[in-house]
Amino acid sequence: LFPFSLSLSPSPSPFDMASTGGEDPRHHKWDEAATDARPRATSSSVFPFSPQRSPARRPPIPVDDTMSVLGGGERWREAWVGKKGSGNSVAGQSASDFGDADSDEELEEEDCLEPILNKEGSPEPIYLVNELPHVHVERVTEQSYYSLPTLGVLFVTNYRIVFLPYSIARVDYDEGEPVEQLELPLGAIDHLQKIGGRRSGSTHNYCLDIIGKDFRVFRFGFIPSKKFRHRKKVFDAVMRLAFPGDPERSFAFSYELKAGARVGTDGWSIFDATEEFERQKAKYPVLHEWRVASVNQNYELAPTYPRILIIPAAISDDEIRRVAEFRSRGRIPVLSWIHPTNYATITRCSQPRVGFGRARCEEDERLLDAIRVANSNGMTLHILDARPRVNAMANQAKGAGYELSKNYSSVSLEFLDIDNIHVMRESHKKLRDVCLGDDQGGWYGKVEASGWLEHIRFVLSGALHVVKHVEKMGESVLVHCSDGWDRTAQLTSLAMLMLDPFYRTIHGFEVLIEKEWLSFGYMFQKRVGHVDPNFQDQQRSPIFQQFIDCVFQLLHQFPCSFEFNEVFLHGILEHVYSCRFGTFLYNCERERMEAHLSTRTVSLWTYMYQHMRDILNPFYHPTSRVLLVRASTKVLCVWSSYYLRFNHRLHPSWPVDPIAGGGGSEKPTCGPCDPWT
Repeated sequence: LFPFSLSLSPSPSPFDMASTGGEDPRHHKWDEAATDARPRATSSSVFPFSPQRSPARRPPIPVDDTMSVLGGGERWREAWVGKKGSGNSVAGQSASDFGDADSDEELEEEDCLEPILNKEGSPEPIYLVNELPHVHVERVTEQSYYSLPTLGVLFVTNYRIVFLPYSIARVDYDEGEPVEQLELPLGAIDHLQKIGGRRSGSTHNYCLDIIGKDFRVFRFGFIPSKKFRHRKKVFDAVMRLAFPGDPERSFAFSYELKAGARVGTDGWSIFDATEEFERQKAKYPVLHEWRVASVNQNYELAPTYPRILIIPAAISDDEIRRVAEFRSRGRIPVLSWIHPTNYATITRCSQPRVGFGRARCEEDERLLDAIRVANSNGMTLHILDARPRVNAMANQAKGAGYELSKNYSSVSLEFLDIDNIHVMRESHKKLRDVCLGDDQGGWYGKVEASGWLEHIRFVLSGALHVVKHVEKMGESVLVHCSDGWDRTAQLTSLAMLMLDPFYRTIHGFEVLIEKEWLSFGYMFQKRVGHVDPNFQDQQRSPIFQQFIDCVFQLLHQFPCSFEFNEVFLHGILEHVYSCRFGTFLYNCERERMEAHLSTRTVSLWTYMYQHMRDILNPFYHPTSRVLLVRASTKVLCVWSSYYLRFNHRLHPSWPVDPIAGGGGSEKPTCGPCDPWT
């Protein structure tokens, strides 16, 4: 699967100087006979599974211990492409002045696979289109990722933080850990923490911790300096660039695809609600029970709902408006999916506004009855409330609650006992501590104590409950939680993935995310915390990541039933956080329309379609069978290739950006976290 191996040299230690009489190891001369052994590192602008060519070798030149706030490009790539920039300030400089490989005709794609050496012999990253460096610091020590403290260069751009060990720029025959470029998109940063002060007198006590939202945790040590204040400048730059407060100031609004790149399918056009309804409707000779409603055309009915809604034909727009007043946030029951043979449906909504007074709404009761009778083969409409019963009862004190079965015709109510976003957030933190912790034993007990797999089990069990009602019993279901955008999206998406083979294709899965998550108002900006420095915000929660984890469990149990592979799932999660594409910005369809994302940003799906061969599952065998997942902790497993990829003790099995290369190994290594072993 991965025929091209990565040639890497051991990572250096800042203490190597002791063995050379105090001489900086970067001053060593090249061994001309061993130039082919020069270590390589990955880049964020190319693919990890491509043959590589090393650039021309040159001896490194000593650098001073000062920090450079980058200005013109004259010292940046003069030695590499003979191209000089001008000026001494960041503002007003072109991308080519800062060494943007995508704008240099002299560089072939294969030449851009590794960092270059600047005039002074220090490594430099390859930049994306419109990615501009703001700050870089020499002689920074990375102390958390590698097994030993590693000396290198730290860069802060308008898109990411990049750490390049000095071993990338020299030949090193010592035994040790492989050299790897470390990077973290600014959008994936959860928070920063300063450790120690300048009086500590050591890089080991004068540090900056960078905690990522995706289990990346780096600690960078700086040389204490009252004059240059290295750490403060890095801290201020990251805070300014990572948390601008407005999504329009994120990198997504600057990023462009490489000039001349084959675009193919435009990711912004892959989903249309009417076309998706027609796709399902095409399986029926006649379908009069449902209609396309434009009652929310201007997002006046429900601001977090899509413009186009599919509702029972027997219900008028005026009745829909009254139902919206009865349902939390106006999120009325609407159609998500129709079974191709038995007419059973999956519908979704938010909780009713019942309260302690047990209020009723005749229009809501008629709407649910219309959903039930639209399926001529079903006698009962099953309302599946994702919450534990006690939580639903507690919401009555806030004027909400759950449906009273006696007020509805032929309705059953079941609670699925899936915990809320706060419980999931704390469980995710515990899992992070386990995955980044030591290897002193007790792994299974620690994983169980985190509760993460137990929550995965409840979500999959709930989705399986939906599947059994629709497939086996032929009866329609209505799914909701509190507001109908967290647990509801998990359940409907997973159920449809198990029921409909279309959603197991790459295109179909993208449509599924666009439909059930993006258009129906899952709050990506709030749950992920895009451009927001308040890392303690109680609205943050890894709900979408948990959904992708559940998809991995399905892929793990049915490896031949999906057109995509794990790399596809890794890439989606990477760019949920990265803010490189516009796909996951903002909280709902209305906000994305107002920001004109389709014309101002690149879609993640466009990028994926450019790299289909890397996300295709070679074992894919299309089948129309229903996938009945085994939702048992005896079968479920920790997604080690994702959660453990930043544990240096296990050697990362995937690159940081699995689609475009990055800070990890270019080839999945056989080991405890390799899913292919």
